[in-house]
Amino acid sequence: MLSLARKYGLYLTLAHQTWSQLSGRLHGALQNAVEIAFRLGRSDAEWAAPRFGHFEPLAIKHEVPDPYQVDRTHPVFYSVQETFESWTRELTELKPRHAYVKLGSRSVKIRTLPVPARRTSNEVLKKILDAYSTRLLVPKASLSSTEVVQDQTLKAERVDRIGKD
Repeated sequence: MLSLARKYGLYLTLAHQTWSQLSGRLHGALQNAVEIAFRLGRSDAEWAAPRFGHFEPLAIKHEVPDPYQVDRTHPVFYSVQETFESWTRELTELKPRHAYVKLGSRSVKIRTLPVPARRTSNEVLKKILDAYSTRLLVPKASLSSTEVVQDQTLKAERVDRIGKD
């Protein structure tokens, strides 16, 4: 379904904490997505480094500074592994509110806006949460036995699907 969504003008925002939360099929469907990575754990950073980073084969790691030796030496270049290890470190050491955004073939480091401090009391916040809970949630006790069985069946099917992916 996701692979056909764009031609219908449907856009989806998907947020998750680790790449392991996504199935292999969903990984494939998200190949053309705009990816945003805040600070990552080591395994996720290793997976993301080749996607966010770029290997520059002519990036010089070391040159001999002695002008008399330049003719007899050549520069040392960064290896592929060193390049992606530096990206892995960069992704694991991002500061709060910093992220990388992958736009096409380039990655851009951004800093998000600060979240303002809450300006309401705990009592007002509780009233808002209660109002939304009353409006949007249905107590399980008020459901018929058929609806409860359907809910349990759907949960079991989701668990089965997750286990197969």
